[in-house]
Amino acid sequence: MIKHIKISNLSTKLLRKPLTAIVEPDDEGYIARTIDLPLYGYGGTEKEAVDNLKYEIETTYNELIQTTQLSEEWLKHKKFLQKIIV
Repeated sequence: MIKHIKISNLSTKLLRKPLTAIVEPDDEGYIARTIDLPLYGYGGTEKEAVDNLKYEIETTYNELIQTTQLSEEWLKHKKFLQKIIV
């Protein structure tokens, strides 16, 4: 069964606007993915998949902030994250 959830905080950061995530069963657990970003989290439970997705979002944000040479697509994602992360 596919669920839509709202993510309003990451591991150590808050979001100005919640992100919508889709959580769905996989062969060995669950996959959580965002609609706005090409990122995924995997886990044995729904909560673990969402927690891993939050970690991926925050890690990606931290890496993008430190990087200046980005493709147009990743520059767009960087700007999006800068707008929603407090």
